[in-house]
Amino acid sequence: MATRSFIIVANPKGDFTGSYCHWDGYPSHNGRLLLEHYSSKGKARELIRLGSLSSLGKRAKPLDPTNHSYENKEAGTTVAAGRDRGEPWDAVKPTRFDTVREAITCAGESGCEYVYLFWNGHWSFGTPSDAIEGKPYQPLTWENTADERQAA
Repeated sequence: MATRSFIIVANPKGDFTGSYCHWDGYPSHNGRLLLEHYSSKGKARELIRLGSLSSLGKRAKPLDPTNHSYENKEAGTTVAAGRDRGEPWDAVKPTRFDTVREAITCAGESGCEYVYLFWNGHWSFGTPSDAIEGKPYQPLTWENTADERQAA
């Protein structure tokens, strides 16, 4: 079963852009990858520009674009619904929101269990229900992205 997430980036004009990610949305996977490989504004934007994602990888672009697709995944490369699965761009393009609350509401309505937000130069995360309940999102750190299964 999928653990869906929504990845949001704050824009310079104060609005937000977000993209859905279908697989492995929990902090020890997508959270860790965002922290390790997408912690600059440029990298975060590069990822969001892909639109909806099937799965997040260490890099947004394949090393060999001629040898990467949904059926033939290049190890470590993000799988994008439009670029790699051939889904219509209008159905998978990133979504712009006026407020972060609108973005988080969309994530909840899309069935996302986790939301990742790149704002003011760093990642934070939480759940859609955290936002509804007024709980602050936590900064994404090495400690809270550790794989609990490996720690046992």
